[in-house]
Amino acid sequence: MSGKECKVKGSIIHGVIYYMERKWGKGYVESLRLSFNLKDIKDGKMYPYDYVRELHKILLDKYRGNEEKGFIMTGRSVVEATLEGKFFVNYIVRKRSLEKTFKDLVKAWESESFENVFSGNLVKEGNKLIITVDQICDDKGEEVCWLNLGGMEGVIKASGKNATVKHTECVFHGGEHCVYEIEMKD
Repeated sequence: MSGKECKVKGSIIHGVIYYMERKWGKGYVESLRLSFNLKDIKDGKMYPYDYVRELHKILLDKYRGNEEKGFIMTGRSVVEATLEGKFFVNYIVRKRSLEKTFKDLVKAWESESFENVFSGNLVKEGNKLIITVDQICDDKGEEVCWLNLGGMEGVIKASGKNATVKHTECVFHGGEHCVYEIEMKD
């Protein structure tokens, strides 16, 4: 990736760990032999993206044979865990338009929650939001597409809006980019 280090915010790592604890128990998570100490991870700090890759490998192993469904569920649950108990954030998500919410999500992918991991773009066409996402780190993986799809589903659910999201183009299936289309029904 042209020499730039890929990084992720600690809150993303915590979201995945929180999901794993809810799914398989705290004892399971404590039994993992991670290359980093979970107690050292702080929500607002940036960490090597390798930490997330390590968690992805664990999830790929857990979901063997059902990877797509498992990662979509994980993405949805990470969003829910991130918003859980944050009434003010939930209130804002419900009051804002989906277009504004997803513009902010694309911005977070590019600079706030990740560094040198994604590039993205959002375009509105009628009642659809079309989000183009590229993984720019080395070691790309289709599981990231599924996580993104599940995360977008989680955002839609949290917003209380009537919309659906589809992954209509994928780099892992011949597409030039990953494209997600959010159709707003209201």
